[in-house]
Amino acid sequence: ILNISTSEDFIIATGHKHSIRDFVQITFDSLNLNWKLYVKENQSIITKNKMVLVGNPAKLMRMTDWKPSIDFKTMVRQILTKEGEEIREKLLKIATIYK
Repeated sequence: ILNISTSEDFIIATGHKHSIRDFVQITFDSLNLNWKLYVKENQSIITKNKMVLVGNPAKLMRMTDWKPSIDFKTMVRQILTKEGEEIREKLLKIATIYK
């Protein structure tokens, strides 16, 4: 992006859709926890017919030869690498309080 001679706007994305549930499930799986024990879904606010937005990185890929180097699951796990154990301990503490 820095090597392009003109100023441009780019979308950095994979072009694949993921839900909040996907993120939560990967996060809890990475912590060896069952997300259903910690997360309550409010069905009255969950809608299936909403327009789904997916980032399109075509312009970025065309102009810079950029491509995603990791998938969504790997990205979530990388985020958790540093903070994961602390998060897991907090979730376990909360779970014992509410049992």
